[in-house]
Amino acid sequence: MDSLNISRNEIFRMNIHFATIEMFKNFTQKHLAANKSENNYQTVSLIYITEGSVSVSQNEANTNLTINHFAFINRENTAYVSANGQNTEATVLTFDINKRYLNFQFNQDLSTTSPLLKNYLTELVEENDRNDAAVCQILTALIIVKYFNQSDSISPQQLNQSSTSQHKVERTIDYIHSHYEQNMTLDKLAEVANINKYYLVHMFKNHTGMSPIEYLIAFRIKQAKYLLSHSDITVAEISLSVGFSSQSYFSKIFKRHTGLTPLKYRQMHNHHKE
Repeated sequence: MDSLNISRNEIFRMNIHFATIEMFKNFTQKHLAANKSENNYQTVSLIYITEGSVSVSQNEANTNLTINHFAFINRENTAYVSANGQNTEATVLTFDINKRYLNFQFNQDLSTTSPLLKNYLTELVEENDRNDAAVCQILTALIIVKYFNQSDSISPQQLNQSSTSQHKVERTIDYIHSHYEQNMTLDKLAEVANINKYYLVHMFKNHTGMSPIEYLIAFRIKQAKYLLSHSDITVAEISLSVGFSSQSYFSKIFKRHTGLTPLKYRQMHNHHKE
């Protein structure tokens, strides 16, 4: 990327589209079939090792990955993932992206000291099981933007700036995940990140494509959807438990995000009694 901090418009132009998330467990070999590009899009897979080690071969490239390491694979050609021993586990995220942004370090052994990649992938698996395409899309974009913002191709000075801003965004996200049910304001989130609230909005949008409050609301809706699908708690109780001050406002926001009222969503998705 020519610029380290990716703008919101740039994220939209990347046109990242979540495709699939798969778990490979106790396998000998898996193949990632070729998926020829169409129009201006290319399919890419991110393979992350959670247990053991693997060898990834594609054309003449061969990449060895150990636990907590990952690699990007261009799906223009078939790739083969071979386990180096038993009890090997890997998570494979596949997405489509605008060809203009295909400057990944393909078939390279990559690693990160941040736990966010593993956490995001774990959450992606859970949300995919719930058929929550919107959250899967958000998480996929977060992963890819984080990669570009911390790419080794940038200068050390830029990396330090990115690491600082990324850390503040991660701290804000962690706080939202831990306190979403409480009354939360932009001023409070700025206090948590220890920066000016207007700069927080700018920085948060650069990293996630949305404002902190937009992210908070999306996360609250996600929690509400889970409760509607897996419990018999009343809609009024759910609205309060996920941080909304009134049931009417909760219902309005829920319908805006899902196209359904909470009751209609529950009728279509409730598995509590199954």
